[in-house]
Amino acid sequence: MPAVASPVAPRSPCADSFTMPGNQVAVAMSSPPEHLSSAQGLLGATGLATAGITGLLAGAAYESSGRFLVCTTTAVVMVCSIVAARTLAGAGTRPEAATLRPAPETT
Repeated sequence: MPAVASPVAPRSPCADSFTMPGNQVAVAMSSPPEHLSSAQGLLGATGLATAGITGLLAGAAYESSGRFLVCTTTAVVMVCSIVAARTLAGAGTRPEAATLRPAPETT
């Protein structure tokens, strides 16, 4: 099994290096400036709470039903999340540059 995991293992930190700052940027662009720190704090707290709850549930499911249930459930939840995100965001749509907040001018 290490021969399979070793080539795959470096991909997770690389993906996290894009997605984690991307989440923070998305929150920064969608929050009013006066609520920015609260919104980013809420994002972090929600992520930690979700990870903790998922860890407890996955551990209990793994112990009682085995690896197949945990892996299958994870795959189904991921596919449902992708479908929901694409549906809510509108598949194939991108925000126009005019809708983004301009960077503050420096002199």
